[in-house]
Amino acid sequence: MSYPSQLPETPPKRKNRSPLRVIVNAWGCLLALIMLALGAALGLTGAIFFAPQILGFDATATALADDAIMLASTQADLDFRAEQAEDEATRFARDSDATRAALGSQEELVGQTATQSRTYLLATQTAIAADNIRQQTQIAIDYQATQVQLQENATAAEIDFRNTQAALGVQSNAIEPSAEAQALAVESVEEAAPPPTVTPMPTGVLIPASDTPTPTPAPLEIETDFSEGWQNGLWLASAAADWQTAEGGMQAMQNGAWLRSDAELALPYTAEFVFSPAVVLEAQYDLLLSVDGGEGLLLRLTTEALSLAEVNLYRFDSELLEDGTPLAEDMLLLESATISQSLTEQTVIRVRVDEDGLSAQLNDTAIFTADLLRTPYAGSVGIALPMQANLVRISLAERP
Repeated sequence: MSYPSQLPETPPKRKNRSPLRVIVNAWGCLLALIMLALGAALGLTGAIFFAPQILGFDATATALADDAIMLASTQADLDFRAEQAEDEATRFARDSDATRAALGSQEELVGQTATQSRTYLLATQTAIAADNIRQQTQIAIDYQATQVQLQENATAAEIDFRNTQAALGVQSNAIEPSAEAQALAVESVEEAAPPPTVTPMPTGVLIPASDTPTPTPAPLEIETDFSEGWQNGLWLASAAADWQTAEGGMQAMQNGAWLRSDAELALPYTAEFVFSPAVVLEAQYDLLLSVDGGEGLLLRLTTEALSLAEVNLYRFDSELLEDGTPLAEDMLLLESATISQSLTEQTVIRVRVDEDGLSAQLNDTAIFTADLLRTPYAGSVGIALPMQANLVRISLAERP
């Protein structure tokens, strides 16, 4: 079966143009134009009336964004400054710790220097004391040798004198009359002399008393070297346990240990105290003066690092010594003085008390003078020492 090579062409369709469709299309276009115009009018009206608000919102948003950026930068700056402040505080704390450590080391160095200075001072004072002892020993030896030489010279002179007298006696015997001749001469003189006339004493006449003055008692003198031992008959102590025999004297075993004379000294008198100071930073040495049954005087020497710093004169109740109360309270301050004077290995304090006042010397250097409004009574004299101080010697003497 054969097919044709080409299909026959379809004839074109004819468009049906309806008048109604044309009308609808026209109105649609018009309506679209009206809508566009209305949208444009509304957009223009909105732009005219609402543009300021929209632009204001935009400006506000921009300002807020700028503020946020500024706040963020401020926060970052504050965080940076906080970190810097923390670092600075850390550095300050480290510097403070280092400074405190340096100050502590400096304080320890100062303490070590003070200790070394005290050691050097004691060593120097010990060397000076040893040299003084050597010099005094040499002087004593020279004096003893001089005395021996003088004694030998006196002995030789006495022997020569006796020899001379013996020689002169031999010569006088040669020219002297005999004993019988001398006796006869004496008898002849007695026979020639008239007997003595005795006048009787009239009755009722009083014989006048002798003009010979009554002897006054000798001034009291007490000197005790405590390096040779304890003498209980002369001294009263605070307690037996407060003192201990040590090399070179009596050592105080507690602060305020006192020792005073059993006898009372009348005014005026001089008291000399020799002691070795305690090697401490601060100490008090009390001199007990004119202590009677009611009251007494106390001369307090306050030292710092073996150097005298202050001298105070008090009047105190003597009952404080009896009941063991420390001599620190209930005392009346009479006079005070500030002074700087170094103590020595064997410190010597000399005090003189009379009706008008008292004066004190430290190693022959005047340190204190005070006038007394009320004359002290006759009383005992003593000293109170701090712990570890050694009492070497006390010399007391009434000086009219």
